[in-house]
Amino acid sequence: MRNRWILPALLGCIVSCGEPGEAPPASYDLVLELVTDTVFVVGDTPFNEGDHYFGRVVSLGFDQRGRLHVFDPDRFEITTWDERGRLVSRFGNKGEGPHEFKVPRYAHILRDGTVLVLDIGHARLLVYGPGGRFERGVRLPTQNAVPGSGAVLAADRLVGEDDYWLRRPVEAGELFSYQFGADSVVAEPFYQAWAPAPELGGVAMVPEVRIAPFSDGRVALADNEEYRLRILSRAGELVHTIGRPVGPPPVTDMVMDAERERRKAKYRERDLARGLREMGAVTGFAMPDVDMSSVLEEYHAGLADLEFADDIPVIHTVQVDWNDQLWITRSGATGEEGPIDLMSADGRYEGTLYRTQKPDAFGPNGLLAYVDYHELGPQSVVVVRITAIAPAVDQPMTP
Repeated sequence: MRNRWILPALLGCIVSCGEPGEAPPASYDLVLELVTDTVFVVGDTPFNEGDHYFGRVVSLGFDQRGRLHVFDPDRFEITTWDERGRLVSRFGNKGEGPHEFKVPRYAHILRDGTVLVLDIGHARLLVYGPGGRFERGVRLPTQNAVPGSGAVLAADRLVGEDDYWLRRPVEAGELFSYQFGADSVVAEPFYQAWAPAPELGGVAMVPEVRIAPFSDGRVALADNEEYRLRILSRAGELVHTIGRPVGPPPVTDMVMDAERERRKAKYRERDLARGLREMGAVTGFAMPDVDMSSVLEEYHAGLADLEFADDIPVIHTVQVDWNDQLWITRSGATGEEGPIDLMSADGRYEGTLYRTQKPDAFGPNGLLAYVDYHELGPQSVVVVRITAIAPAVDQPMTP
C-alpha cells in the first residue's frame, strides 16, 4: 500500500510575504509541506475489517529496527509489528502471576525493543526483553514515588510528575527522575516546574506541565502560557531557554463553548467505570456500585460553571522525534491542537506544518505512527514514512 499524503499548509488569512528573498519577521510562520508514504495499517478502519482488533491503544513506540510495539490494556497484550506490518510477536495475558498483567496502565518502549509496563495492580514496573520474554518486576513503593501517566522515557529512566492517585505529599509542579534499581524504582528530585496557585485548581486553560525527552536524557519543558521552552540537562539543570515571539490567544465565549464540548466528549461511562476499578486496585478496597450515567450527567451539568483563565497557553503539546528535533504543537483558535512548529534543541526554527495530525510515535528513518480513533470504538494504527519536508511553494504567513 502506497498512499501518498501531501499536506499543503494553507492559512485562512493570507498575508503578503514582502519582496522576493526578504526574510520573514520572526513572529511569522515559514509554511512547510509534509510528504509521506503509507507503510502499513493494522486494526479495523471505517472502510474494512482488519486482521487485528485493538480494544484500546494507550501506548505505542518504535524500536531501532523500525518495529512498532503497541500496548492494548483492554486485551492485556502487547503486539509487535515489523516494517512491513506483519505481526512478529504478541505477549501478555490477564492474571495474578508475576509476568502477567493485573491492572496495566501504560507502557514505554526502549530503542533496543525492551518494553516497560507499569502495572498498578502488581505495584510493579514489569520489564520484558526484546521478543517479549519477561525479565523482572521492579517494585513501585507508594511511600516513595510512582511515575504518573505523563512521565516520559528519557534515555534509561523515566522523568515526570508522580501519579495523581498515588503521589506522596509533594510540591505542585515537582518533577522526578525515576531510576530502575535492582528491585525497586528510586525517585530523585529532577526539576521544580511552575505550577498554578491552589485556588486555580480546576480552572480551564491554566498551563500544565508538558515535557518531552531527547535521546541523550535531556528534557524539553513547557510550563507557562507563553511560547517558552526550557531545555534541561540529564541532571535537571537549566541549559537554555528557547521560544518564538508568538503570543497566547485570548479566551473568548467561543473558546469556552469549545472546551466544554471537548470535556463532554472526553469521558464516557466505561471510562469512569475503568477509573473506579483502577482506584480499587490502588487502594485495595472494593469500590461501591455507582450509577455511572448519573455521575456523567452531574459532570456535564457542572461544566456550565467551569471557570477559565484569561488566555490559552500557546504550546499545546511538546514532542521530540527520533533525530531529536522538536515538534511543538501550538494551540488552535479555540484551544484545540493547532499547527506544528519544527525546531532544533538550540532554538533554530525550521518552519510550521498546518493541517497536520500530531504523530503518536516517532521511529527511525522517518517513520511516524498515528492512532485512528473511530466513532464506534475500534481503533487502527497507521504507519507512514516521511519522504520530504520542504517549504511550500506559496508562502502565506501570519504574525
